[in-house]
Amino acid sequence: PEVRIELTLTDNFVDLLEVGADVAVRVGELEDSSLIARRLAANRRILCASPDYLAGAGTLDRPSDLIAHNCLVYTRHQGSVDWNLEGPDGPKEVRVTGSLRTNNTEALHAAALGGLGIVLLPSWLVGHEVQSGRLVQILGHYRASPSALDTSIYALYPANRHLSSKVRAFVDFLVERFSPAPYWEEAPG
Repeated sequence: PEVRIELTLTDNFVDLLEVGADVAVRVGELEDSSLIARRLAANRRILCASPDYLAGAGTLDRPSDLIAHNCLVYTRHQGSVDWNLEGPDGPKEVRVTGSLRTNNTEALHAAALGGLGIVLLPSWLVGHEVQSGRLVQILGHYRASPSALDTSIYALYPANRHLSSKVRAFVDFLVERFSPAPYWEEAPG
């Protein structure tokens, strides 16, 4: 079917029923049980920085090395920020600081590409840059500990008996495109 898309991008919660939206793509824990959720992919976060930043700041061998680096931090609140990592020697919690704190992942992404510091961002946002070498994954033997930010990426739509063929086709397309691995984690080629 012919599908027309009206795209709204926001980090804020949007009530699909209130705004009359057919489908939403959401990251994280799901709260609204009146919606049907189809899991699209894991929301894996990775530590990375630009080659320019690493050339000037040095390498990292263990999570505690982050303390000496400029960490670009995603936060929605005041106060300290801890990055929780799991690796071969178990879980590690590192209190990070840096020159930029924001609630906007695109700003952190741009700052990392500009060589300003180290970020912990979703692979869907930085995967292509890591594959191309514009960003370098660091502490690759560690992964971000699961949190509310890590759960999964979902396609959501209102639960009703009359799901249109266009909505069904669009959601099926998303599920197919993200499976078995999302496109941003596929090897280049």
